[in-house]
Amino acid sequence: MKRQLIGLIFLAILPVIVFASCEKGLEGPSFENPLDPGYSGPQLPDTPVITSTSVGNRLVKLSWSVSDTTGIGSFRVYRSSGSSVGYSLMASTTDSTYSDESVSNGVIYFYRVCAVTKDGREGKRSEAVECTPAPFSVTIDGGKRYATSRDVSLSFSAPPGTHSVLLSNDSSFLGATWRSYASSLAWGLEAGDGQKTVWAKFRDQYGLESVAVADSIILDTRAFITSVGWTPGDSVLAPGSTINLILDAGEVGGEAWVNIGTIVEQIELFDDGSHGDGAAGDGSYEVLFSLPPGEEFYRESVRGHFEDEAGNLASPAVAARLMTVAAEPEAVVLISLNARDDGSGPYVELTWSQNNEPDFASYRVYRDPTEVTLASVMVGSVSDRSQTFFADTTVVSSSLYRYKVYVLDALGLSSGSNEKSVSVP
Repeated sequence: MKRQLIGLIFLAILPVIVFASCEKGLEGPSFENPLDPGYSGPQLPDTPVITSTSVGNRLVKLSWSVSDTTGIGSFRVYRSSGSSVGYSLMASTTDSTYSDESVSNGVIYFYRVCAVTKDGREGKRSEAVECTPAPFSVTIDGGKRYATSRDVSLSFSAPPGTHSVLLSNDSSFLGATWRSYASSLAWGLEAGDGQKTVWAKFRDQYGLESVAVADSIILDTRAFITSVGWTPGDSVLAPGSTINLILDAGEVGGEAWVNIGTIVEQIELFDDGSHGDGAAGDGSYEVLFSLPPGEEFYRESVRGHFEDEAGNLASPAVAARLMTVAAEPEAVVLISLNARDDGSGPYVELTWSQNNEPDFASYRVYRDPTEVTLASVMVGSVSDRSQTFFADTTVVSSSLYRYKVYVLDALGLSSGSNEKSVSVP
């Protein structure tokens, strides 16, 4: 009886509960959903569109855009490895680009991007894009340091499935067009000597692009010699003497050599601070060189040669002056000094041996009260090689004089005899 009474009471109040629930439902939901047709509150941000992707060696780059940035505070980048589900948040950024350097080559990755409002509400995620990072490279002329021609060969490293390549001589790829991929291609460097860079991008059959890669080479098409010469600047050099040969090329890393007529050839010069080179790596090639002893030559040309590191051979350059190497003439022997006075005044008579060298020019007689040098008083000159005597009539009685006879040759070289002295009574 008690159970029946309880059941009747429950049935009596049930319509009230149901009615109350229905009445509450007529008031609408207790929260606002931006996707509801009648929603009038703040809208979710626009969905980004991933506009470009590129891959590289352990690298994926994304770029995206949104039609309306109103209210957007940041973007979130999601990534999934190996499938298009199971995304993880990778980054939150205010930029419209993202570089993922935490990837592995050969692994397929999926990316989606969404916008986030300034108050933290996340919008709808973008359509997924698929990326597979891989190493890419371009190499000019097999990795050489120099190219002697603008025409070079490019070789590439790219994964299987690479369909096309984009090449340019500048990083903007302005005016560049895609061409069919091959492991090597001919290419023309930008005009003018100097460092040149070639840029490349790669694309697979699905249109996925790589990041830009580049390689550089030094274009060197010519070699020059600025000057060639030697020091000291004496007009005549002595056999066996040491000279400093110098060739200025203005370029380091090359090879330089000098020929002195046909007398001495292939004299190697240096730019490493050794062998008399004044400074290493300044493009000036030098050597301290000992002229052959006993070797004489007259007005020989000094010709410089230079090959730069790239293999360019400069036009030979000839020194502005000619080189003459000669020994001093053979000295004569001062045989006698005789002081005389024949009544017309005192004089000193000298005799000496004869010089028989072919380039003889003259005998010159010098006098000094102390030591005789070329700075002493020249009292006479004899141009006839067979005349081996001279009378000095400029002496003064009761004086002591010293004499030397110098031989002068056609080159202006001279050598002095032994010195003798005489007293004039």
